Amino acid sequence: MTWTNECRDGNRIKNFGKLQGGFRGKPSLRYGEKQTILGGYRWKKIIVNSLDTNEENFYNTPDVVTSLCLIDNIRIIVTLRHGFHILDLTTGKILPFLELQNDKENRFNDGKCDVMSRYWAGTMNLDIENPKPTASLYKLEDKKLTKVLEKLYRSNGLGWDPDNELFYLIDTVCPYTFISIIL
Repeated sequence: MTWTNECRDGNRIKNFGKLQGGFRGKPSLRYGEKQTILGGYRWKKIIVNSLDTNEENFYNTPDVVTSLCLIDNIRIIVTLRHGFHILDLTTGKILPFLELQNDKENRFNDGKCDVMSRYWAGTMNLDIENPKPTASLYKLEDKKLTKVLEKLYRSNGLGWDPDNELFYLIDTVCPYTFISIIL
């Protein structure tokens, strides 16, 4: 199984975007060939808007949505508070895919897919006033979850340079940015 931040339609490639601001919480916005998909922290739902008909479909989730990426035209992979889930747009069912075990101090905060179809997602410490360095950055590749960085406070702002050689991560509580080479 792969997921991507790109939507392939024959030889055309459309990049997904990210929307920030104007909402309570930071929403994730992804553009597909025929739809816009929106979910955001403090929301327990995903909204899919058809670009052809402007029809909106709402999909309730069992917990807050922290990031999402398209798998294909009918499935979305979503990080909720403590795990990865897959939403089937044809049935509306959302099923657990991979849960973090014994992580009561953290929740997922941000996630994106890279050009190699790996889903990178970071967690944040739940103590907003006095955060502790208990959060981590994970990489989901196929069905294997790897902890890439630990001792973070609040993983946020994932991104890559234009050549996809450098990976950027902001630890929001700290006054510096981690830069890691993608292998």
